[in-house]
Amino acid sequence: MAAVGTEVAARWWELYHSPALSSLVLDAVRGNPDLAAARQSLVRADEVARAAGAARSPSVSAGLSQERDRYAQAQDGDHGAPSYYAVSEAKLRAVYDLDLWGRLRRSAEAAGADAEYSRFELEAAYLSLTTRVVETAFDLSALDSEISVQREAVALDARWLDLVRGQFSLGSATDLDVELQRSALAQARLSLEGLLAERERAHNELAALTGKPPSALQEGEIDLSSFVLPHQLPMSLPAQLLEQRPDVRAAEALLHAETARVGEAVAARLPDVTLDASLGSASLSGDRLFDGGNGFWSVAGSATQTIFDAGALRHQQHAQESAMREAQEHWRGVVIDSMRDVADALVAVNHDAVRLKYAADDEQAANQGRRLLERQYAIGSVSILKVLVVERSWQTAELGLIRARANRFVDTVQLYGALGGGWWSRDDVTADERDGATHGRMDSTMANESQ
Repeated sequence: MAAVGTEVAARWWELYHSPALSSLVLDAVRGNPDLAAARQSLVRADEVARAAGAARSPSVSAGLSQERDRYAQAQDGDHGAPSYYAVSEAKLRAVYDLDLWGRLRRSAEAAGADAEYSRFELEAAYLSLTTRVVETAFDLSALDSEISVQREAVALDARWLDLVRGQFSLGSATDLDVELQRSALAQARLSLEGLLAERERAHNELAALTGKPPSALQEGEIDLSSFVLPHQLPMSLPAQLLEQRPDVRAAEALLHAETARVGEAVAARLPDVTLDASLGSASLSGDRLFDGGNGFWSVAGSATQTIFDAGALRHQQHAQESAMREAQEHWRGVVIDSMRDVADALVAVNHDAVRLKYAADDEQAANQGRRLLERQYAIGSVSILKVLVVERSWQTAELGLIRARANRFVDTVQLYGALGGGWWSRDDVTADERDGATHGRMDSTMANESQ
């Protein structure tokens, strides 16, 4: 049952009460290469953002140089030997861009939003990985149960074939009955092979998710009957959903970055004013470099304005404005998709109990009918063809019941994923990371309204 306002647990997979399942998820979080790559992408984006922020501060450099030159005779009018001299210089230089129009400020803002985007992309990768591991584990456990049922069906069909052959030798069954049962046994074996192949693929996928080769994966005791379905499922309001879904937050961060770059493109078309100051000492003798009277200083201001560029800066601004509008439409699409995901998950969860009840009724009725027909066949009142039809019906119903049970677990996983997976409740997530997109969304909205 879904309860509005219920918080999504950070380690929601533990609600199924399976130590083997929890172990698989933790192995995947530690070993998945895609998640590790997303972590490094976040590190890189953070460093780029710090570098962009540092560009707003004055840059100070120190230099020490020594130069040896010779005057040409034509320069000093001396027709004798050429004159040699050396100049030693030590200098500190500070350069500061006043950033009157906010170009550097907006560049730093865009880089910070890019880092925020990478952070939520990491959370989206984390959510995708954990949900895929749990879903694959449920699928694997369902396949194990289906394989067990199918093996029983193969054994049963083999016994029926022996029985029909015995009856054929006594003249109480026809060769058609024998061939029909042979066909039924072959179909059962074919279905078993298909399930075994699916099981191997699920095992290989689970190994890849945990970052291991298939031969190294230890699945543990993953049994469908051992899982516990959570009694109460979380449900969020639409406003909460926008804060919880990492893909929505990532789309917000992308919109924030593209909006900031519009301001950067506008500022690039305006004059760039820079201050340049130098302080140092120079001497013709290196050992007297810091003697009195050898010091110098300079302060300069400069303004640079592009006069003609064939419209390049204007077109770059227009292109960036289009990129901002593209990011805005992308954000709208992600929001719509997130609401659809929750609605689809709720529809599935709400109908799961009913489907499971019908599947259980179908299996019970088919099993009871199978037993009745077997007794009737034993006394010769029904044909083998009718028994085989009912046998197939019972096997299909039993497999359907297993799949209905597995789907009920899988649909709850999809609901947890659609609601964001509870990343904001983890211990390693700071308050700034939880609330980081709020200012970005406000800045983007204000910038859009000003355009």
